[in-house]
Amino acid sequence: MAAPKGNQYAKGHGKGRPKIWDDDAIAEMAQRLRDFVKADTGIYLNSFCVQEKINHQCLSEWAAINKDFSDALDEAKHWQEEKFIMKSLTREWDGAFAKYAMARTCGDKWKASYDMPESTTVEHIGTVTINKVTK
Repeated sequence: MAAPKGNQYAKGHGKGRPKIWDDDAIAEMAQRLRDFVKADTGIYLNSFCVQEKINHQCLSEWAAINKDFSDALDEAKHWQEEKFIMKSLTREWDGAFAKYAMARTCGDKWKASYDMPESTTVEHIGTVTINKVTK
């Protein structure tokens, strides 16, 4: 039911819904994201979203409209990949787990052929012979 005519509280301000995330707020989140990934516990980007109480889709939306946040997100993804690799190499994480996690969070280059859609896989038919020459 609409407000009665003349209701002083139903007039609005003529600007529409207020914008919650302006450029300054997004720049602040970019700095928080940089601080998050530099900390030892800042591994998984969705943990940042949980910590900041934001939807994970905000990351890509903000990256599309704010260059500083886009740079911060790229930096965070590189840090995430680096941390996954180092935790695997130092055997802090099981290698199979790290491979699985990287395939799902770090992008297509870490996916195995069975994880990729059929249109992107390449089938190789043939043999390779390697000869070892010793002296």
